[in-house]
Order: sequence, then structure tokens, then C-alpha cells
Amino acid sequence: MKRMLEGRTDLRKEIPLDRPIHVVIDIANICNFKCRYCMGSIFGEKVDFTPIRRKMTLSEFKEVINAVKIDFNRVKLISPFLNGEPFINEHICEMIDYISEMDVCDELRIVSNASLLTPVFSLELASTLNRFAENKKATIQFSIQHVNDTGYKEVACVDVSYEKILLNIAYFYANVNHKNVNIIAKIINDNSLSPEDIKKFKADFSKICDDQIVENAYSRHENLDDDSLKKEISYDGHSVSSKKVCNQPFYVLHVTPDLKVKACTSDGLRLHDVGDFKKQSLREIWEGENLYNFRKQILLGKANEICKWCACFSFQLDDIDDVADELLERLTCRYKGD
Repeated sequence: MKRMLEGRTDLRKEIPLDRPIHVVIDIANICNFKCRYCMGSIFGEKVDFTPIRRKMTLSEFKEVINAVKIDFNRVKLISPFLNGEPFINEHICEMIDYISEMDVCDELRIVSNASLLTPVFSLELASTLNRFAENKKATIQFSIQHVNDTGYKEVACVDVSYEKILLNIAYFYANVNHKNVNIIAKIINDNSLSPEDIKKFKADFSKICDDQIVENAYSRHENLDDDSLKKEISYDGHSVSSKKVCNQPFYVLHVTPDLKVKACTSDGLRLHDVGDFKKQSLREIWEGENLYNFRKQILLGKANEICKWCACFSFQLDDIDDVADELLERLTCRYKGD
């Protein structure tokens, strides 16, 4: 998801936060694509990666939103997606309406591969986002995998019509109120796109999206080599720089489809669940021992099972490397009540 530079909380000054800035509610960790650069696809092929695949029910989702309201009153951003295709959950429009009804956030962000868009669903989704954005902001990012059917087959391992995806996004775009709803098209270049492909991507989406992003990614598949790591990579239009201390667990709270809470959105193997929403409040998890210990290890520079393979350190806009010791002291004082 494209990240904005304006209006960002200064984590160097504000950690530890009394509430998350961003709450991720994974409404479906099921995907109809198997993109070769996606960690879920890679793990599924290389290890015994068998997380619970399910869709969050509407009643479960409402319980989570109610908890956000009770425990944090409101947060800046809610994302009803993460490790799957959110449009697989047939209740997504009702879920967005409930977020709006409960007034728990300032912004909503969704990422979809757009393959499940139809004219009928496009109208429903556009109307839902228009209602939400009457006094808030909404962003929807369409993750485009290539600029022709053959490329989609190679990258996403599916048979889809690129032209149909274009037409459905165009129809959706025509029915959205663009004052507060931002539509982004993003394509991953993992060495598979030619200059002509990139030019075509920008031309095709220039009139049906508000922004077009080409992300130069390093290869995450088995053909990873030194040359691919040396080339210039980027994330959401921002240059990538090397960092040692990850800041995500300090401002993001991630609820999984089976109502567990993860320490990190990159923990695809579910190695570090830090809480269970069915047994604890979100506030208890946010301020609890498990998440404290996880954050502590990060500030001490001790890589855990997730960090050893994760590259999200470099993707982050916020750099807290040089204040890690200070943040650890503040975090410990807060946790111990000093």
C-alpha cells in the first residue's frame, strides 16, 4: 500500500504509543492468485506452511471493531486485508459500512488483485466507499501483475483476462467520488517487466487510476542472486534504504482471520502470535508481556525467526536505528509502570 510522507507520527518521539496507529484486520487469508514473489506462495511450496485458511465472519469482524472502539476509541488507519484477497469475503461492503458506523478510524485502505471485480460488485463497492469517504479518506490499491494474459500466467499462476481487469477497474473508477477516495494501480517489477511493459502499464492506468506505481522489487523466489539484490529497488515510489531496527510492531496491530493477534504483519509462518482476541482485550495484547518482549528483542538488535528472512526493515519510511537504546528504556519504563 502506498505510504504517505505527510502527517506521519514521529515514532522517534512517540514510542511507546498508547494505542496502535494502524489496525490490520485480515478478513480472508485466502487468495485466488499464487504470485511468485509473494511470501505466502513461496512458503506454501518450500515448507510445511499450513495456517488456518478461512474468512472472518461478519459477526467476528464487528466484535473486533467494537473492541477497537472500546480499547482505543479510534485509530488513524484500518486495513481489512493482508494475507489474501479481501474480495473473497462476501461481507466486505458490510464490514466497511460498520467501520464507518462505529467511527473508529480516519482512513481506510484496501489492496486487491481486482480479479473478482464485476460491474455489479463494482457499483456496490463504489457506493460503500463513497459513503465511508463522506468525512474520511479511503484508498484502494489494485495490484496488477502484468500487462497481458501470458504475463499473468507466468507471475500469478492464473488464467485471467488482462483486458477484463482493465475494463472492470475503469467501471469502478467511473462510479467513485474521487474527492476522498484514492485509487492506485501498482505493479511489481521482479525483473519480469520490459521498459515497454512499464510504459504500457502507465498508459493503460493513467486515466482509470489516480496514481500508478512501479515497484522495483528484489527477487524472493528460488532464483535469488547477488545481482538482483544489487539493483535499485523501491517500495511504493520511495527509495529503499538499509535499516537495522524494524518499527512495525510499535505502531501496527494485526488481527488474523482466526482471531489471533500477530506480532508482525510479515509473520506469514505464524511464529509469533502475541495474543488471542477470544481470550484477551486488544488493550491487554497491545500492552502485554508477549508484545513487549518481541519489541524488546528488536530494539536489542536480536533477530528472531521472522526477522531473519524479512526485508521490511528496509522498506520503512521511519528510521529509529540511532534511538533504539532510548526507545528501549522508555518502553521498559512504560511496561513496568515506572
